[in-house]
Amino acid sequence: MPNSESDDGVTVIGPTYAAPDLKFDESLYNFECRFFQLNYCPKDDEIQLLDLAHSIAFYRLHQAVNALAQTDGVGAYRCVRMCMDARELWDQFVAFNTFSSFCVYAAINNELTAIEIRRLKNEPSYRKSVGIDLDDIEEYSKWPSTFCTNQQRMEILRIPPWSPFRPSKT
Repeated sequence: MPNSESDDGVTVIGPTYAAPDLKFDESLYNFECRFFQLNYCPKDDEIQLLDLAHSIAFYRLHQAVNALAQTDGVGAYRCVRMCMDARELWDQFVAFNTFSSFCVYAAINNELTAIEIRRLKNEPSYRKSVGIDLDDIEEYSKWPSTFCTNQQRMEILRIPPWSPFRPSKT
């Protein structure tokens, strides 16, 4: 999703908009919906490394914002996980490994998982918005979709059933 800036100063992240007049939650909602579109509309663009960078930025920004005021930023980490689990990025991670003495995917994944575990342990408001118990923190940090499937998350986000990127029930 290439970035550009329009004449009115709105930063465009692919078809998702972030602008001074949007609340953080609205920008995050738009961003997360874009990932569902990428996952369920094969004709659209694939997830790219830039998407991973943006999702990590949203995630870290949510961490900073949540330290000041409670926000429901569950979608930020879900976007990170969707990128890390995307098949489209595996070839790129494998290519990085040929130039590295360590597994790039494992290094990034371990760091992101450790950050999420720390957040869930140390930010009770965040853990409450995620909706998990202390005993489930490690499992959630690795596989959040086992606690809330993409279908359930789309219902929470109120993505309409007729949406072109909503998966069909089989």
